[in-house]
Amino acid sequence: MKRLFVFIVSLCMPFFLYAGDITVQVDGIFYNIQNHVIAHVVNGWRSDNTGLYSGDITIPANLIVNWEGDIYYPFVKGVSLRAFADCPDLTSVTFEDNYKFDFMHNEVFRNCTSLQYVNNFPPKVTCLGYCLFEGCRNLSSFTISNNVTRIEDYAFYCCEGLSSIILPDNVTTVGYAVFYGCSGISSPIYNSSIFAYMPKSYSGAYSIPSTINTIAGGAFLSCRNLTEVTIPDQVNKIDKKAFGDNIRLKIITCEAVTPPSLGVSVFGGLNCSKIKLYVPDGSVESYKSADQWKEFYILPISSKNQSIENVQIEDESTQKVLRDGQVIIYNGDKEYNIIGTEL
Repeated sequence: MKRLFVFIVSLCMPFFLYAGDITVQVDGIFYNIQNHVIAHVVNGWRSDNTGLYSGDITIPANLIVNWEGDIYYPFVKGVSLRAFADCPDLTSVTFEDNYKFDFMHNEVFRNCTSLQYVNNFPPKVTCLGYCLFEGCRNLSSFTISNNVTRIEDYAFYCCEGLSSIILPDNVTTVGYAVFYGCSGISSPIYNSSIFAYMPKSYSGAYSIPSTINTIAGGAFLSCRNLTEVTIPDQVNKIDKKAFGDNIRLKIITCEAVTPPSLGVSVFGGLNCSKIKLYVPDGSVESYKSADQWKEFYILPISSKNQSIENVQIEDESTQKVLRDGQVIIYNGDKEYNIIGTEL
């Protein structure tokens, strides 16, 4: 059979259409049938451009299709792009046990504003696609399978009804603003290696767990009451706008010897020159030459919370003063920090 390949821009999985495919409706749900064997759920639309599906629906593992007098028994392999998107009256979706189901496209449930539950989510799906649940403000719970390794941008954007979610350790990639706008979540979301989300309501200082090596894009976005953050030494990557719009952030302590690589506008909206950045003593110059990092007021970690009484100077021509929590040593018209770096 001649095939026509269509590439969808998604890192989750390519999607193929076959010449001669048929679209059928079975128990109120539309499916695209490929080669009489494989079925994908597809969307159906009303005249007002809202989705056709409503209420509680169940996706079976197998279908019985009568097409022009012939009977076919295709298995359901996946859900196509925007299959349930913009269905304001859809309240729940249940998947029957199906070991062949392994494909979930982008935006599948986008703006299903009444959706509360997705039951028995197919365990072989390894990627939660772009905007998968965006705008599902009444989604009350969701369990991320241990088989999921990747979560794309905005997957749970503005799912206000979620109160908590666990990020399994098998997840190795988290996109931008995945949980942004999930106002019902009150605790940080992270696994053993990725810090994914800090609730916007958080106030005060925060130390990122020591095992983290990646801070996801938008993880601290618009945390306007965050005043101080400590980044552990294992962190080597911080994605775009991770600390954007943290308008009350005054102190960053980055314990990484090598400046972590930064995405676009990691500290967007901040006056970095007014923010103290404490780094390992031997790494001050590295940070001063690193893009974005160099915009901060960079200080050695050893100078943090100094006591002027504990700083000894032998040259009587020098003076020491405590300024903004830092011991500054004056020698003539020059000033130095306690490790001798001229300021």
